[in-house]
Amino acid sequence: STPEPRAPGFRDMAPPVVIAPVAAALIYGLVFGSLKLAEMAAIAGLATALLVGLPITFWMVDNGRTGPLGRTVVGVVYGLIPFIAAMGSGIVGSYIKSNDASHVKWVLEHGAPIPIVGISIWPRFAWWVLLGILWGVVTMWTAAAFRRGAGT
Repeated sequence: STPEPRAPGFRDMAPPVVIAPVAAALIYGLVFGSLKLAEMAAIAGLATALLVGLPITFWMVDNGRTGPLGRTVVGVVYGLIPFIAAMGSGIVGSYIKSNDASHVKWVLEHGAPIPIVGISIWPRFAWWVLLGILWGVVTMWTAAAFRRGAGT
């Protein structure tokens, strides 16, 4: 049966905010074997949950897109947006720093410009994005499991 649209409640909105930083810390910390990276991922996960996760979770529930496909698509978007935003910021920053579109082209030929990090070569950036997508999907599916476990 197709889930019906409904008004999102605390049980819809709170779990992703709690799960996202924990899932990010576990995934990135375990994959890269770094406590520092796990801490940074947890902070980024919390920021993403608040700035991206709450609005798209609200939309998902409000529009009745809480089935498996809806949760997966929302999880993918959840995981992609921080990387798209970081790269977009890096592109703008590269242009502002150089005031030269050819410099931005050179940067993009070498990798993804990421603020604070610098240029991340494309294979590494793709790996980070793939882990981000995994993180987003894990967050949304775990939130659904908590909701089912709560009996609603």
